[in-house]
Amino acid sequence: MEIICCDSASEAAQMAFRLRYKVYGHEIGVNDPDIDHKNQIYVDQLDKHSKIYVAIKDGEAIATVRALYDRDYSFSAALPEYIRNMLGIDNFINHYPDTLAISTKFAISPNHRGSLAANLVTAKMFKDFQNDNINFVFSWCAPHLFNFYSQLGFHMYARSISDKNGLWTPIVLPMHDWRHLKNIRSPLFKQIDKSNLSETDHSSVQWFRDNYSESLGAFVADYDADVLEKIFAFSGDGGFSTNFQDVSIFNSIAPEDIKKIIGSGKLLRFSAGQAIIEIGQITSEMFIVVDGEIKISFTNSDSLSFKIGPGQAFGEISMLSKTSRSANCVASTDAQLVIISRQNSIRLMKLEPEIATQLLFNLSSSLSLKLRRTNEFIATSQKLSYWQSLLLEIRTRLNISQDDLAQLLSIEPEMIVGWEKGTSAPSHKIQKIIEKIASDKNITSLSGMVELVRISPSRIFIVDENYFVIAASRSSEWIDNTSIQNQLSDKASSHFNMISNKLTEAGFWTGLGGHVLEYDFIDHDTIWHSIITSVSIRDRIYAVVQQTVSNRKNL
Repeated sequence: MEIICCDSASEAAQMAFRLRYKVYGHEIGVNDPDIDHKNQIYVDQLDKHSKIYVAIKDGEAIATVRALYDRDYSFSAALPEYIRNMLGIDNFINHYPDTLAISTKFAISPNHRGSLAANLVTAKMFKDFQNDNINFVFSWCAPHLFNFYSQLGFHMYARSISDKNGLWTPIVLPMHDWRHLKNIRSPLFKQIDKSNLSETDHSSVQWFRDNYSESLGAFVADYDADVLEKIFAFSGDGGFSTNFQDVSIFNSIAPEDIKKIIGSGKLLRFSAGQAIIEIGQITSEMFIVVDGEIKISFTNSDSLSFKIGPGQAFGEISMLSKTSRSANCVASTDAQLVIISRQNSIRLMKLEPEIATQLLFNLSSSLSLKLRRTNEFIATSQKLSYWQSLLLEIRTRLNISQDDLAQLLSIEPEMIVGWEKGTSAPSHKIQKIIEKIASDKNITSLSGMVELVRISPSRIFIVDENYFVIAASRSSEWIDNTSIQNQLSDKASSHFNMISNKLTEAGFWTGLGGHVLEYDFIDHDTIWHSIITSVSIRDRIYAVVQQTVSNRKNL
């Protein structure tokens, strides 16, 4: 095996970028515009400023990582603000400028996980950090990698952040903290021993302890006796909070077996309101609540949400099936969580099949109750509006993020977020652009009909099954992008309820469209005559309503 340090233009770096793609682009499914699916390569603008480390065996890259130095790429001036804020790196820049590095894009071939490749490529990078007088090395990692980075000597020193790609925890390695590396038996300590540096104290280590000692263990911690006692209490049939009537994940599992399930993992701490999981993330950890409450929601609506408490699990579907996250999970109160990764679960199934069987049984019981709740929500909840469903289909068909679509429409990403949540709707100008994109990509939409309705001199409008007005002519007097119910008078409301029931009884909102219903509404001497026609677009039914108004005295 050969360990190479190179720049981004070298052939070895190209091999590293292809390995990155296999892991991040193909295996994990990271959402990053820099991932080139056509050429199966993953390279970004930071690579040309970085050192690329590659482990090569039999002519193939099997492990890679990169290092970016502050002295080569100004962290204070050029580093994206969200990364600076996540790492809290400005404080380090102010005290130890030009002695900082960020290590990212770690990837290892699936066939070589558990081999020496990861340690060897990391050791080579660590040696260069020593020679280049680097004081602090930063990165961020997913929960299932906590043990790996902790064993190297990294500290989890700041709050975890949830974004579109998963849950990330900032980590830092004080390069001169020899005692810490020796105490945890880090494989990196060998480099220090060889250099006869292990007895030398360094000012950066004391500065770090003075400023961050309270943060160490505040966000990610090892299991202590109190935590283990709480976890073991979940093993009985009624060992979880009486506020929740679900099944504890550890029901009927003995304490010594629970230890085998949770392994030597870490305890995550979250503050009230902090996001843990977001819909669409491609991650595979399951979380178990030790303390606090977690709110699980399927949309932005509180009516589509419920809470779970101590002893209960969430995120288990993605762990078991490797599918994207289907719910948002937020800490309702301060909370402590245990993590079980997919990798640990697979290992448990191989080594402890009886324990794994009981765990899977408990998971099945918990999931069945959640599924029942979800079905109840779906039965009573509103479907997505026309613009929500069209935007989501465009993004799915084009495989683009909300940010990508916002750039395509020349608008702020927050506007896309609001439209997809249903809290707002696009302007008429933007609607035309969205419909044009849909047409160009052969996505069926109401585009032509919407335009005809808006310019029509007649009273005409389009609504969906929830009676949300998609488009309306000026003479119709209806306001689009809001529901009919919000625009009705008290007298008209009762008439609307009657017509709504008739439409439902006639099966108007089912089938392939083509239903026609006529009715009259008499208000004093005014007769409102309406013709309602159903139209099917992308497996959803919409109603086109044409109205004429006449006076009974003239009939």
